[in-house]
Parts: sequence; C-alpha cells; structure tokens
Amino acid sequence: AERLALARQVQQRERIAVQPQRRIGRRGGIGEQFQYGGDARRGFVEVDAQLDVIDQEWRWLIVGEADRVFDLLQVAPGMRVADIGAGSGYYAVRLARRLGPAASLVAEDIDAGYLAELRGRLDRLGLTAVRTVLGQPDDPSLPAATVDLALLSHMYHEVSAPYAFLLRLRSALAAGGRVAVIDLDRPILEHGTPLALLRCEMAASGYREVAQDWLLPADGYLAVFTPTVRAPDPASIEPCNE
Repeated sequence: AERLALARQVQQRERIAVQPQRRIGRRGGIGEQFQYGGDARRGFVEVDAQLDVIDQEWRWLIVGEADRVFDLLQVAPGMRVADIGAGSGYYAVRLARRLGPAASLVAEDIDAGYLAELRGRLDRLGLTAVRTVLGQPDDPSLPAATVDLALLSHMYHEVSAPYAFLLRLRSALAAGGRVAVIDLDRPILEHGTPLALLRCEMAASGYREVAQDWLLPADGYLAVFTPTVRAPDPASIEPCNE
C-alpha cells in the first residue's frame, strides 16, 4: 500500500507545492559549536523541497536500500534503535516493521514540523510504539545509555556542529552501542559527506570505525563506528578540512 501511495505521489508531482524543508551550511569550529549550539546560519541555503523528498524515497524503495542496511547492521527485535534526523520517516517506518510490535525505536529530528508529520504517518500505519524526540542542531537530546544503534541516514551532511553533536551522542549509547552513517561520498555542499571527512570527524570526536560498505545498487556508503574508551576534551579537537 505504501509503495502504491508513493507511486501516485510521484505521478502527481506537478501538483505538489514546493516548500523548503532543510538547510545546510559550512561547519564551524568546536568552540563556536558549543557556544552557539551549532546554529551557524552564515552561508546556509534552502534545500530538499517536498517533491525531492518523495522522489528520494521512491529511489530508495526501488533499490531496496533499507533492507540491505538492516541486513548489514543485523537489525533485529530487542535492539534499541534511534533514527537520528528521521525527517519524513522512510527509515523509521521500516525500522519499526523490522523491530516488531515491541520495538524500542526513537525517531529524532530538529524540525518540529517534520516530527508532527511523521507522527501522523506512524499513527496511520499503526506504528504507535515509535517515540518522536525533538533534538537540537548540536544535541540529539536522547537519554543516557538507551541506544544500541544510532542510525544517521542521509543527514550527516546537514549537521552544522558535528563535533558537539557527536560528543553528546556518545552519552546516549549503551555499552557496545554503534553509530551507523549512510551518506553519499561527495562534497557537503552537494548534499553528501566525503568518506574521508566523516572518518576524520568521527575520529576527532572519539569514535573508531568498525565497518564500511558500499550500498550498491543504491548510491552512497554505510560506515559504522563505536565510541573509544575515553571521550576527547572538546578544547583539544582540531576541525577537519574537507
């Protein structure tokens, strides 16, 4: 039913009002991120209209991206998962189905409007166990030690304060917790994150890479990280260069 609904939306795309949904911008230094909450508006540009979101979900659906990601991450019932930057809910919906009726799943976003729309989508599909959380640009705002897997799907390039964000995400991870990032290996301003930049920022924020796969036939990569034993001192972090 959802596949049919998406197909109808794509066929009727000329009737959809184009409204800005997201903003991205250059990353600030670690001091700026903690002082100003990462809301670095200088140079921000509006991206991802509603039409683009629908077409994007359709492309992911066709290539089966979510199922491949879940298989690689061995997502299974009993796992506590946070969908960070859940947006329209493509991954949240599929995670809820994979995890089952007793799912421990949080859908987080910094846009209250997105979360309201997602709540409606989840309720219509009967996925009422999923909790929604309003985060901040520099803080996912999740309780300590409650997440086995944090999934950042096609959104890391939108994080304006990566070091502050990643340092605060650490506290939400349970023992053995993982952070999985899905993105395109291209420049930030082209709505991707170069893999080398991701690795540098994760390492600077106290994470080590444990797995990486290319998501063929889908575009992009999946990179998985776990926190190091000790978190770095924020004052010691040197920003990475793209």
